[in-house]
Amino acid sequence: MHTYFSDGRASPQELLERARQLGLKTIAITDHETTQGSRQGQAIAAQYGVELIPAIEITCYWDGYTGHGGGPDIDLLGYFLELDTESWQKTEVRLFEGMVARAEATCRALQKHGYPLRVEDVLETNPTYPGLLPMVRTLQRMNLITPSQDVVSVVESVYYSTSQSPLSIEEGIQLLHDAGGVVVLAHPSIIHRASDGEPLTERGVMDLVAMGLDGIEVFHHRLRERQRRHFAMLAKMFRLPISGGSDEHGGSGELRRFGSEPITQEIVESLRAKRRKVKG
Repeated sequence: MHTYFSDGRASPQELLERARQLGLKTIAITDHETTQGSRQGQAIAAQYGVELIPAIEITCYWDGYTGHGGGPDIDLLGYFLELDTESWQKTEVRLFEGMVARAEATCRALQKHGYPLRVEDVLETNPTYPGLLPMVRTLQRMNLITPSQDVVSVVESVYYSTSQSPLSIEEGIQLLHDAGGVVVLAHPSIIHRASDGEPLTERGVMDLVAMGLDGIEVFHHRLRERQRRHFAMLAKMFRLPISGGSDEHGGSGELRRFGSEPITQEIVESLRAKRRKVKG
């Protein structure tokens, strides 16, 4: 789930409060490219009686494959991170710098399309995550669009065609492992082979396993039942634990997906068992 530290709308406290109301025992805040929401939540999770797994969602590119919107973005989830190591703190700086560079490239392209947007404006909207949705919200905040404009489609098209993450998927897996993380492929149904549009198959998962992939997200609203069966079968084939979650982005009072996926304690423990020791 996501907070306002990335592209969600809720605070860590609001998510923890809702988790308690629903009787959830374990959750993970997986903000994009930042663990600030997770860090803030760690300080207060105990008072809500909820285990908050230190986690993140990072964006990578994978040569030969496409992800979000047919663009280069493919997501990895990292669970059970050790957030206070010097190496991870350097990684977070790198993730933020990569986001700013992408935002700058996208803003330059949007300016050519008639939208006078600057990266400084986006950082004013969200100083920790100048990503796609904060760009949309910035255009709305600055009244740079009309109600009839489908600004999300415009920004998505420009964002995915003008820039990509500086991290290859193999490098992303390694960085998360270096922080003790368990690496899970997020919502794999959006991933397709670039050459012919074929959905992710056994061959692709085999390549990811060779890179060090630890698990596959199966319980996610993007996956239909047939796709869940497909990726559960691939996970079993490669002896990978499955995972899942609501991928909630809503704000207080709008947490409609929260707690909607059938995540069990057994799933949590199968991921926990994959934790790595951080060197040094």
